[in-house]
Amino acid sequence: MSAIKRFWGDVVLPHVPRFIRNDFLRILFSLIFAILLTAFAHRNARMKADMIKMQFVEIPVFFVPANSESFSLVPRESVLTVAIEAEVPGDLKDLKSTDFYVECPVSKSQLDANPPEPLILKPVYVKTRRVIDNLNVQAVLPDSFPMDLDYYVEKDLPVQPAFDLNELMPGYRIVDADAEKRVRVRIRGPKKLLDTIDHLETDKIPLSNMDRTFSCMVRPVLPNTVRGDNVRILSDTVRMDIRIEEKVPKKLEYVPIRVLADRIGANKLNIVNIEPETVTVYVDDVPGVSRDQVHPFLDLSNLTQSGVRTVDIKCWTDNGNIKVKSVEPKTATVTLESSVPVPVSN
Repeated sequence: MSAIKRFWGDVVLPHVPRFIRNDFLRILFSLIFAILLTAFAHRNARMKADMIKMQFVEIPVFFVPANSESFSLVPRESVLTVAIEAEVPGDLKDLKSTDFYVECPVSKSQLDANPPEPLILKPVYVKTRRVIDNLNVQAVLPDSFPMDLDYYVEKDLPVQPAFDLNELMPGYRIVDADAEKRVRVRIRGPKKLLDTIDHLETDKIPLSNMDRTFSCMVRPVLPNTVRGDNVRILSDTVRMDIRIEEKVPKKLEYVPIRVLADRIGANKLNIVNIEPETVTVYVDDVPGVSRDQVHPFLDLSNLTQSGVRTVDIKCWTDNGNIKVKSVEPKTATVTLESSVPVPVSN
């Protein structure tokens, strides 16, 4: 070993500088790079020669929010599938459709567009479930489809109490609160469905024997048109204040009295005078009621003799929702005279 060290130190090392030029390292690195580049090109050429074209069918398509937008897409009722055409290395002939899926980004602006535009499926949207080197996806078939997606939103809606007015005690009414003051709840569901709802109702609230304002906790319910369609109310119960008050009849003054006929008693009597000619009618205070919708009248069909008669005043209405409470005065005085000429005695 000592002899080798003496030979290396005394013979070889003193003569090394004469063999190494100043650019030796640069030439060495260039040579190594050229060898690596040639090997890489040769490998790629060989792999390219080994690439084969394959088609994979029934590739599932999944949709995700684009541009990191924060929203949740409503799952499709059926899975959309497509086919893809790709070049794969020859040694990966065992690839199957289950190794691929398509991830298509969708933005809110696309979902809200009216009319909606078709979604485009690009080859770059194709993903693999394992690492596949040199995969070249060339086409997605079909490359577009109509937009039929939706996304979840939340919406605040007013709640209207539900009850049967026939259960209310006679002479009382419900005073409905202004729409702006109604209790509101939040619901969550597909945007297209929520756009069709403008309010909610509650479970039926019993009104039997109620003659004053009361409060109760009651459950809001969804309309039948959206039940079971991924729509959810975010509040289990709400407090409802039901205002009940005694009805105050509306006063309609100076309503003219009508009669069934001007000539009565088989055309033997004429009406000379009716007193009063107008009356006051009291009705339930319903929206839009006016004195033109009520008609007090006198039924004189049973009168057969002339003279002054007292007749009850009756009343009918144009609208069945208008209930007549009373007529003041209740009777009218009618003066009748005979229409048959009285013989003149000589």
